[in-house]
Amino acid sequence: MDVKGIIEQIDSEIARLQSARVILLGSATKATTKAAVKTKALALPKKRVLSAAARKRIGDAQRKRWAATKAPAKKQAAKKAVAAIKPGQQGIVRGPNKAVPKPFRASESGTV
Repeated sequence: MDVKGIIEQIDSEIARLQSARVILLGSATKATTKAAVKTKALALPKKRVLSAAARKRIGDAQRKRWAATKAPAKKQAAKKAVAAIKPGQQGIVRGPNKAVPKPFRASESGTV
């Protein structure tokens, strides 16, 4: 077989496959492609929407779970803070950048 014969056979096979494709697809017009897209879009599941009450219940439950995990940490931090206070520091209140003494009360001094 020469090259021209092979090319003619390939061309005839391509023509045969294209005609089979047209038969299988039918008349592929814009209307049928739009309908196919529309049916595909309808086949997708609907978006699930929660009511405001359901979102509130879920949020409340999550905040309760967070509080349960944070409560032991707060208790431990409070215990450490109390243990870290030195005997001479009991009258000092610490702010973000300074130490401010508490107001003096006569009843605290022990002498009346």
